[in-house]
Amino acid sequence: MVIGANVGIGATQATGDLLNVSWGVSVEPSVEVFIFRSVSLGATLNLSYANSKDRGSAVSYGVTPRIGYALPFGKNTGFWPRLGLGILRGIASIDNAPALHESVLLLNLFAPMYFIPVGNVLLGIGPVVSTELVSRVEGESHGLRTTIGFQTEIAGWL
Repeated sequence: MVIGANVGIGATQATGDLLNVSWGVSVEPSVEVFIFRSVSLGATLNLSYANSKDRGSAVSYGVTPRIGYALPFGKNTGFWPRLGLGILRGIASIDNAPALHESVLLLNLFAPMYFIPVGNVLLGIGPVVSTELVSRVEGESHGLRTTIGFQTEIAGWL
């Protein structure tokens, strides 16, 4: 059993009619079990908070079950892509209006290279792509988003 976490902190600045600066933090604890030599099944708990200057804030939570395949390149390095299907819920408070509720079904691919520096500790970094398959705000269809970035992870096993 592999237990790990991804933690992220970010900031975004957008310009237009209004200068708006936002920041956010996310924590994603995860558990993976190797059911065969290189095949893993697991899940990630998704928790995030974002705050936008002068606009409001948002909280989201959810779970992403996933399957992975670890490809070792040697004793301490390898490639471990994981594909997940996530269900997320979010609540946003914008411009002092009543809270908006969002539900999202998304497909997520995390494809990190990993390194085992000591004993039972794994460090990983790699690209992540997340695309919404369904997005509903207050029960109505909403525009779909795709996010591309890099993610790090730290994990350990028993």
